[in-house]
Amino acid sequence: MAIPEEVVQKVKAIISEAEEGERFVKSVHAALKELEASGHLYKLQIHNRHVGCHPQNRDGSGVNGVDVHQLLDDIVTAGFVPERVSAIAVEVSDNAELVFNQTLVSQHGGQLGSMDASQLKVLSLAGSHTNFVMRLFDQEVAHENEKVSANGKLSKEMLSRHDMAFHEAVVHGYQWRVLSKHVTQQLPELLTMVQRTGNATLARGEHELQLLRRLHGIWVSQSQTVGLHVSYEKVKRIASPGISSPLMKTLPHLFTFALKASGGITPWLLQETEAFVRAHASSTKTLGAELWQALGQDVKGQTQFLRFRHGMVKMAYVKMAYVKDKITLADIKKALHNKDFKGKVSTAESIMNKWRSLLNEIGADKNKSNLLFACSMADMALTAHTLDIKLPGERQYDKPEGLAHDFCLCLRGMGYAVADPWADCEEPEPASSSQGSAQPFDPKLLMREVNDAGQVTNQASVLSSAGYEIGCHVKRKADGTEGIIESVESNGMVRIKVEGESRLAKLKMSAILNGEWVKFTPSAEPVVMETLAQHFMARQESWKSQLAIAKLTMALDALAKKNDQVIMDKLKLQLRPQKAIMVTTKFAKNKLVFVPLSTAIKPKKDKDADIVASVAGMDFTLTPSTVIPTDERTGCLACFFLVACTQVADEANMEITWHKDGDVKVPLLRNSKALSPDDKLLRHVPKKQVASEALAFSPAKRRRVKS
Repeated sequence: MAIPEEVVQKVKAIISEAEEGERFVKSVHAALKELEASGHLYKLQIHNRHVGCHPQNRDGSGVNGVDVHQLLDDIVTAGFVPERVSAIAVEVSDNAELVFNQTLVSQHGGQLGSMDASQLKVLSLAGSHTNFVMRLFDQEVAHENEKVSANGKLSKEMLSRHDMAFHEAVVHGYQWRVLSKHVTQQLPELLTMVQRTGNATLARGEHELQLLRRLHGIWVSQSQTVGLHVSYEKVKRIASPGISSPLMKTLPHLFTFALKASGGITPWLLQETEAFVRAHASSTKTLGAELWQALGQDVKGQTQFLRFRHGMVKMAYVKMAYVKDKITLADIKKALHNKDFKGKVSTAESIMNKWRSLLNEIGADKNKSNLLFACSMADMALTAHTLDIKLPGERQYDKPEGLAHDFCLCLRGMGYAVADPWADCEEPEPASSSQGSAQPFDPKLLMREVNDAGQVTNQASVLSSAGYEIGCHVKRKADGTEGIIESVESNGMVRIKVEGESRLAKLKMSAILNGEWVKFTPSAEPVVMETLAQHFMARQESWKSQLAIAKLTMALDALAKKNDQVIMDKLKLQLRPQKAIMVTTKFAKNKLVFVPLSTAIKPKKDKDADIVASVAGMDFTLTPSTVIPTDERTGCLACFFLVACTQVADEANMEITWHKDGDVKVPLLRNSKALSPDDKLLRHVPKKQVASEALAFSPAKRRRVKS
């Protein structure tokens, strides 16, 4: 049912002030209350697999894969509290929203798990990252937190041990506030405001690229009503609610970049950069006002090097944690305004554009996650080469054309048959930096002082470098003689304390270095217990328990031979549909007795145990060990445990009675009524009373009847 027109107008009036930047959060909250009162906002517990991300979430950025994994670690550390989750979603309204989610997950290359868009029922506006944390656990995606991971992957079993509330939310879902799909159709502007309300209260805040998207979107929206000359002040007033103070300083420079370098009305350049950065950098990383100001400045001449600018943005966000000399203000100014660098930057720009042109020629989808990643990585490598920044682990090229050729080879290796205009520019593989068979560095190596005769004055350092320290144990291979290195003389003689000798032995250092003596670890000193009497097994409780079990077993055996054995021929066993023991002849009252024979007699631990015997005050549980006979095996029947139970006292014809012989007390089953042939044997077991929480009923909705 569509939203009534009076409600639509009332909500629009409420949010009109918020759109101008006044009382933003309060106005959105009031609008949601109106929709809730009209039944277009309701509460529902939903499993994570049915929740996607709305295309307007975070101004079109969706979720950040790096942030999702960081949030997962934060929740694991702090603990999951369902009441602290602010989760708002809207019902799915068209197929484009499902395609957005499929693309969003695929662009992260497995970082966000997998997505079956056909399962989606609602799309999140607030609480999106938390929901994706749940999806990661539900799919047990790769993650390195040892508290909740096994073999490098998330484990729901380990999560249940660590945080049961968190586990319950993953397995069974948690409560969402859901807007009807009519809100999308009749109040689309409210969806953007709802997701911004969630961002305004987040500890992580907003990403600079998310804000860039918002500024671009606001300009496009306003230009459709007021023309192309949209003032910065108007855009700022609409965009500013919820923005942190540091980002406010960056805002004018982001606005400039959005207009000059996004790609136009359709921000295709910004979308490509934002999709790559979102999957590979945390939203907490910022470039700052100075860098954005430099990135937005015009270059003299017709070409503005937009691809290269975006290459610097990608490198600044993604590589800044790994590069010692990251992108600086000087690098940006040098690239855009230094005459000597203009030729290099122009070459890099043309190569980046040519790569995309080659992919277009074969009809490749550049938005696919693998191509987006490959092209962006190549952009960063070419940007670093142009700016003379050395990336750790990256090959160094003499010319940019060599790098361009190698990337074409990479694309071919990925299955894209692109042409290679730089085939003649192939550069040879760089020579290895280590020559020969150099030994790895020894951290124990010390400076060796050498005298005029060429001899090492500190002979102990030579021995130490070989792994033989003063005080270590050595053994001669020839006869097994053992000793301890006491000292090293300046002439190279080693003094050794031999076991059993009062004097020190001398030997040449070469005997040790040549392997005649080897280092070893002596056996540990023996540990002796002087008194054993208190540990004698016959004195221990476990042995007493074992003796009691033996005594109980003998008592059961004697009773069984006296009672069960003589009546087994007067019984029959019904196997289906329910097992039941029945008599084949008449029995007077108290004449049929069953003994609880069992091979599973254990000390009593469960206070609710049903069949319990005792010996000398020690209680034991008698557990059934019955084996039903088949064509392949002989049975092992104890009739005591075959008697069925009933909760109706009048139906019972068997009762528990006790047999006491000395300190042995055994339960028996005896017929409490006279029995006739084919009577089924039943004993009474009262129904257990289980406490249940009373249901809370809410009053039924009253329909208003217009007079």
